[in-house]
Amino acid sequence: MSDPRRPLYRDVQPVKEIVTFDEAMDAKVLLDETADDYAVAYAEVDFRQYTLRQIEALGAQLSDERAALAKQWDARTSAAYEKGIERLRHAQVEFKRLEAMRDGAKTKIELYRTIEASRRARDELEVRRLELELRREQLRDDRRRYDNSGAQSGTMDYRN
Repeated sequence: MSDPRRPLYRDVQPVKEIVTFDEAMDAKVLLDETADDYAVAYAEVDFRQYTLRQIEALGAQLSDERAALAKQWDARTSAAYEKGIERLRHAQVEFKRLEAMRDGAKTKIELYRTIEASRRARDELEVRRLELELRREQLRDDRRRYDNSGAQSGTMDYRN
């Protein structure tokens, strides 16, 4: 006997579709369309970091200071370095914007896939439950026919 506090499978409501098929497809299109922009933004951040290191090294070489820390300070306070920092910041903002947009699209796709897998599993279980219910009904009908045929009274002829 089943636990009365535990609902039967057929009593459990299916998961609400948080993400529809169209939304998942739109997310896939967004991933496809932003792939090049994402790669360019990633390369831009990498290039800006490299350029910034080069500006710092060049500024340290051109500095009149004797101590290494003072040379580094001179290089990092130069106008070229500050301009490089600003360009790197803009490149990172664009990269992170694209990354967040793509992560959101990936999340939508993953949610849709999870919901679809759950739906398929529910459907398979429901089909199996219906098959078992049909089989039980057939067995009950067979039993009724057997009982009504007089087999228990010994009058049934088994030679057929």
